[in-house]
Amino acid sequence: MVPGEQGCTGVKPLKNVLETARDLGAYKFVQYIEQSGLGTELAKRGVHTLFAPLDSAF
Repeated sequence: MVPGEQGCTGVKPLKNVLETARDLGAYKFVQYIEQSGLGTELAKRGVHTLFAPLDSAF
């Protein structure tokens, strides 16, 4: 930060990977992740890389 200046006002809070997948239309993938028991792990904050198909791929 620069003394006397406010920080960036355009910073948005990050969503977790499952919220992002839902926002992108991967509802079935999220459903399958939750059914498998991995939902709580992927819902945690942190760095994740995920390649998920959209619903049209099923």
